Parts: sequence; structure tokens; C-alpha cells
Amino acid sequence: MTSSLLPMPPSRLWIGWRKRIAKSLSNYNATTVDIISTTERLKHELEITTERQEIASCFLQDYQLSNKEINALREEELNENFFKALSHVQTIHGNCKVLRTHHQRSGLELMDMMAVYQEGAYERLCRWVQTE
Repeated sequence: MTSSLLPMPPSRLWIGWRKRIAKSLSNYNATTVDIISTTERLKHELEITTERQEIASCFLQDYQLSNKEINALREEELNENFFKALSHVQTIHGNCKVLRTHHQRSGLELMDMMAVYQEGAYERLCRWVQTE
């Protein structure tokens, strides 16, 4: 009876702990591999998203007026900002000619928008000249 109360021999205890540690390490290794894989995938997606963001920013700069430029054309005094914005309208209008070769509808819509801004700016300029 006293033999059942005796502690397990150290070698069995050690083997049990080794198996638990090996199993834990294996689980952690699998988890680490998953995390690394996910990290690499997300890093690649971030690179693609960053590239798309840069393309979109360039497109907007080449084909759209900023709020500041729209304000300069419509509401501000006729100053340097007005003429810079008007110049940008003309540049965008020219860029739309290139855009029309591949995306005709988009190019035409942008050209129409720029024509509206340009016409409004010329009307303001004409009124200003008449008052001077």
C-alpha cells in the first residue's frame, strides 16, 4: 500500500514535462508561422494600397481642382491665386484631351467641369476689367 503513495520516479516526471514542452513549442511554432504568413500578406497588401493611393493622388492633382483653387476662382479677389487656379484649369483641360483617348466619357466629363470653371473665371475677369 505504501508503494502507491510513493512519488513517481524522476525519469517519468521528466519525460512528461518534456512531452508537454515539446507540444507547447510545436503549437507556438505553428502559431508563429501563421503570424509571419499573415504579416507578409498584410505587408504586401499595404504596398499595393500605398501604390494605389499615390496613383490616385497624382490623378487628382492632374485632373481635379483643389478646394482652395475653386475658392480662388469663385470668391477671392483677382490675385495671384486666381490666375494660378485659372492656369491649372487650362492644364487640366489639356490633360483631359490625353485622357479622352482611353477613357472618353471621363475625359469629356472632366473637360465639361473645367469649361464651367473657366467660363466663370473669365466672366469674373471680364467684369473686373470693365470696372477698372
